Amino acid sequence: MKHSLRTRLSLSYVALVLISVLLISVTTNLLLDKHFRDYIAENQARKNREIAFQVQQQYKDGGFWDTEAIGNICLNALSQGMIIKVVDASGQVVWDARQHDNARCEAMLDQIARNMSSRYPNWEGTYVEN
Repeated sequence: MKHSLRTRLSLSYVALVLISVLLISVTTNLLLDKHFRDYIAENQARKNREIAFQVQQQYKDGGFWDTEAIGNICLNALSQGMIIKVVDASGQVVWDARQHDNARCEAMLDQIARNMSSRYPNWEGTYVEN
């Protein structure tokens, strides 16, 4: 069946528009995903620095730690999805979220794993201590 030149041109314009919209959508989605990941990484690094600074401020004159204040800082961090372990210069544990409330830590890690698996089906991440 023969189509008129007008029909063929119209179809080619429609195809071109659809392909353009598809390419723009895919490119935008990829760029937004990358920028979002960068934003999350930068935001997490900032939070890590803030918590480290707050904990550092709890080392008191006389060479002792204010463990109650450290516990409050670390419990607040736990509610934000961070498991904190504070170790002094000699390697002694000052405060550890897992020792304080391991069940809550495990529940949080399980929830994070479920969230990541739902967003990224091929995700095979694990918990890493820094």
